[in-house]
Amino acid sequence: MEAGRGSVSGTWTAWWWCVALAWLAGAPRVSSSCHGVNISVSVAPAGIIFVPHGEPLEIYCVNEISTADDLQMYLGAVPIESGEIVNSTTKRFYLENLKKGAYTFYCSNQSTKKKCTSRVLVDSPPSNISDFGCLSQNLESMNCSWTSPETYSTPQYSLSLSVTNTACVPRRNGKIYSCYWDSHSAPRYRQMEDDFYFVLEACNHFGCIQQNFTINHASIVQPAPPELLRAVSTGAHSVDLTWHLSHNLVDLLPGGVTHKIQYQILNYNDASPGCFHTVDASFLPTNNRTYRFTLYLPYAHTSYMVRIWLKSRNSADDKLWSDFQQVQFSTDSEKPQRPPATVAGAFEQALFDGNRIVYVYWEPLEETERAGDNFTYTVIVPFHSQASLTLEPTNNNNYVVLKNAPSGAIDVSILSTNAMGSSVNSSHFYVPAIQDSVAITVNSFTQFDEGKGKYQLSWMPRESVDNYTLLWCERVVTRVCTGRIFSTVLQANTNTHQVELSVNKPYQFAISANKGAKSSGMTWPSCDVSRETIPLYSPSIKLDYEQPGPTSVKITWSSACLIPDVIKGYEVRCCRGASAGAACEAGEAGGVRTWRVEGARAAHLLATELSPSTTYLCTLALNTTYGLKPIAHAFTRLTTASI
Repeated sequence: MEAGRGSVSGTWTAWWWCVALAWLAGAPRVSSSCHGVNISVSVAPAGIIFVPHGEPLEIYCVNEISTADDLQMYLGAVPIESGEIVNSTTKRFYLENLKKGAYTFYCSNQSTKKKCTSRVLVDSPPSNISDFGCLSQNLESMNCSWTSPETYSTPQYSLSLSVTNTACVPRRNGKIYSCYWDSHSAPRYRQMEDDFYFVLEACNHFGCIQQNFTINHASIVQPAPPELLRAVSTGAHSVDLTWHLSHNLVDLLPGGVTHKIQYQILNYNDASPGCFHTVDASFLPTNNRTYRFTLYLPYAHTSYMVRIWLKSRNSADDKLWSDFQQVQFSTDSEKPQRPPATVAGAFEQALFDGNRIVYVYWEPLEETERAGDNFTYTVIVPFHSQASLTLEPTNNNNYVVLKNAPSGAIDVSILSTNAMGSSVNSSHFYVPAIQDSVAITVNSFTQFDEGKGKYQLSWMPRESVDNYTLLWCERVVTRVCTGRIFSTVLQANTNTHQVELSVNKPYQFAISANKGAKSSGMTWPSCDVSRETIPLYSPSIKLDYEQPGPTSVKITWSSACLIPDVIKGYEVRCCRGASAGAACEAGEAGGVRTWRVEGARAAHLLATELSPSTTYLCTLALNTTYGLKPIAHAFTRLTTASI
């Protein structure tokens, strides 16, 4: 019996030790130190804890000198309330659904205020890259690169090239990784391969992935620019260009190259950045060693810049054009190809001491058409009994002054001339006799500057004319067009016209009336005002009257200013007994009679209900959008007839 009892006791003791050893094997092994420093509080597992994304975090907080009740775990500054006491010195914390990121946990002994820090990293195996690409520089070297996706766990990359069966450990620059091969690298760059097959392996603490890439060799080649680009000969409108390709492009590049050829005009405003003209180069051979190309150009006596780029014919990426090679040259000079154009009515005339002076204008050639040095215009004027007179405009202006011109009609011929000679053809301009031009002169021509580049032009219409020519130019010299002159032809039934021009320059206008071959010549504005100055402007108006009757009289006036948008009409006042020049006052004996007429072009009205054999003083005022504006010098004195 004793022996039996002893056997039961031994069995129970053995079972208890097995359970204890099993529990100890499953519990975390905790050191009393925190990162090698004994502060009586620690975290398990020790060191950085790596948690695959989607899996829970299990972390232990251990206290060596007091109970587990004094332990508290913090995530940053936020306490974690879900702790579970494992034994008298240990608490277990279990967290699920942690987002990817790096976290800092603190195990704190609340009684001693001691803390042990633990870093936790939650992430996944590396992600696939999306921008793997390679670039070959003229088949001399190749560089393959990619961008590492955003991650909390830095991956380690290895790039293998199947043709060499050797892995490249890439260089890193921030998030960019790259591998480079050339003729001196090991392995060296394989220039003759049609395709490259790559295997990219990426690993981090959470696992590894592999990606396969196939790269067509010819499609990633960026050629070197053309070599020895020269202009070997020039004409007035052409240049012969030659250049070479590198040996690698000729001998090694499948499919050869395509060309892009552009030129820029350097003399004129065309030379702004980016202002290049592309020419068709699609017919050029793909892999010649030497090229010769005739480029046809628009202007003689002009400086040009030509740029040529190359690209692999098998590449669709516009980023793979080579750097350009460029050459500058000038085309040859030639005679001007045409005379200047003339405009009907583009002349002005005046009489001084019985001598006629005539200004004749024309539309100048564009600067690109001058075609040579010493450009000017040659003007030939046959003065009836005199020999032909040859003139050149001063300072290369687009007009000439004919002094002591005859009063009859004048035929003028104009040629364009430079150092190479004169244009084959000439322009002809007809200046009518004085009496023919004066007979159709335009009256009351008004230029109204509305602001913001808008000009309102108006005039009194002429009867029996075919049309009008409206001319304008920049206002550099008043009533003389020293620069380019512009024009438009208006129908005979037109008496107003609006022009919108650049707001940065002031302009001046003239008008001529045309009938057959005859023209009035240019009439400058008799009224030149702007919207800002019109309230202060006092136009010149002459007031007159026809033969008075006993009780009525027709009062007439002529105004130099016609502004339909501002002048709404006119008001006439007549009063008895006022002295010459005095205003009619409402309180004067006999009172004041007032009449109004509508319209800016009105020129008369009938004053009625006057007294016979009475002297009246009549004055004129403008009815404007700003109100009634009296005209100081517009008055007349009249006496009605007796009965």
